[in-house]
Amino acid sequence: MIDLWVASRVMAGVFGLWACANAPAAPMDAVPPLDPCIPEPVIPGGRSELGVGAVFTSIVDDQDVTLQLGIRELWQIVVNARVHDMKVDEQAGVVNFAAFDQAGAKISLEIGCRLRAFVDLGSGHQLDSPYAISLSPRETPMEGARLTLQLEVRDHEGRRATDERRVPIHFPQ
Repeated sequence: MIDLWVASRVMAGVFGLWACANAPAAPMDAVPPLDPCIPEPVIPGGRSELGVGAVFTSIVDDQDVTLQLGIRELWQIVVNARVHDMKVDEQAGVVNFAAFDQAGAKISLEIGCRLRAFVDLGSGHQLDSPYAISLSPRETPMEGARLTLQLEVRDHEGRRATDERRVPIHFPQ
């Protein structure tokens, strides 16, 4: 004979399953893409600036940039980004950095976009830490070569801003 307490627990479980299966579906809000690197419709607005250093320092075309020897003995360019009028304060922004030689060939390693945190410094939001563009060991440029550095930033609302600089690079002394 089944114990009355066990029977009541089984009936409660069956009722709970029935209630869940027959409950109306909750309305779903717009679900963000699983991959933040998937291009979404772009909203006009926002501005990005390409810079260097742990604390954002603006650079201009033709400004000398020094390479650094990074992990696995790859030459790297330490860059940073600052954005204005973009929603990156509450959620991280998607960033993509790349380097191209004078012929337009991509010479940075293919890392793709990354979801990175930004901090508000009052003069815009900058990356919370610098980013290292690693150069392909097969494509290491010569001393003084001019590279094009590119930056793309997207916020969680779909705004996209880009910036690029043409700079001569130098090896450390």
